Amino acid sequence: MARCWDNRVGIFVVAEVLRNLSSVKNLKKTVYGVSSTQEETGVWSAKMAAYAKNPTMAIAIDVMPSTDCPGILKEKWGETHVDRGPVITKGVRTSNLISNRLIETANRKKIPYQIEVDHGHTFTDADPISQVRAGIPIGVVSLPTRYLHSSVEVLSLKDVDQSIELLTEFIIKDKFDF
Repeated sequence: MARCWDNRVGIFVVAEVLRNLSSVKNLKKTVYGVSSTQEETGVWSAKMAAYAKNPTMAIAIDVMPSTDCPGILKEKWGETHVDRGPVITKGVRTSNLISNRLIETANRKKIPYQIEVDHGHTFTDADPISQVRAGIPIGVVSLPTRYLHSSVEVLSLKDVDQSIELLTEFIIKDKFDF
């Protein structure tokens, strides 16, 4: 439990993934970790970073409301629970190829995961990234969090570790043939 897991935990996940990748010999990929500002108020910085780096793909790391908390509607968010693994987003805006490969990675590594459906917006930094230049394929990995945007946000450290493992393995093993 802490205040402001959103977006601090995403920065931690990215930093740990980069730390893991730093020990991989002959990684033939360029990986950027970006921490942006104003995600809650217009997602301006993510768009600028994506424009400057022009990546072949991007994955946003964020938190999302856990529906095992009173007042959070499963009809709106799907069914997600703290301590049951990271949430992989599938839907209209996210790339099916990225989402499916994240799921394949999770299955191969026996990492539990949950699914969230985007209905045209992910409400993360991935949205503006997907609109940069000719369009950048995006994915989203989220951590289910109770009492989001409060001073007592609750998440699972196991979910955090599993997100780090999922993203590290995805980057190392996937071919990224976009």
